[in-house]
Order: sequence, then C-alpha cells, then structure tokens
Amino acid sequence: MGVICHLEAMSGGTPGASEILRSILDDATASIASTNDLEHLSAEALYRICECSFDVAAFSPEITHSLFVFSDTSSSKATCLNVIHKAGNFGFTMFGDDRVPYETIIQ
Repeated sequence: MGVICHLEAMSGGTPGASEILRSILDDATASIASTNDLEHLSAEALYRICECSFDVAAFSPEITHSLFVFSDTSSSKATCLNVIHKAGNFGFTMFGDDRVPYETIIQ
C-alpha cells in the first residue's frame, strides 16, 4: 500500500489510484470512528479497531499525516484518533502488570 501511495504521489496522480486510496483510508477511519462504546470495549470492537489501524498504517507517511490535520474536532478523523487513543489506553490500563515499572513499558 505504501508503495502504491508513493508511486501515485510521484506520478502526480496520473495512474488514477488516488480516489481508490482515499476511499480505503476514509473507510478505515470511519470504521474506527464508528466504535461507540469506549467504556466497555468488546473483543469484536477491539479487533475491528486493530484491523482498521493496520489498514491505515499500511499507507505511506505522507498519507497518514493527513489524519493529524483537521480543523473540526467533531470530524471523523478526530473521532478516529480519539478511539485509537482510548483503545490503546484501555489495553494499557486494563491489562497492565503492576510489577512492571511504567518507565520500562515506555522504553
């Protein structure tokens, strides 16, 4: 996916894959953003968040950078990032091992 994004960017969009790539990225972020119950994440919801996060991560850095640029905090992009953040915190806080120091985990 990253190679396709790079080739599309380098060619100035001549091959015409930009719309398809944008659709794939938008679908992945919308799916993540649609996760409603962040307080009681189910295994299915976590699986969907992870799968869609892998899809997003497959894009080139130039494309994924667009996720962090938004002016409306209620946008799908902002909601997507909030869900990823909450899901990450859920995994860290719910299943953390108190015997492992926080500094070790951060490293």
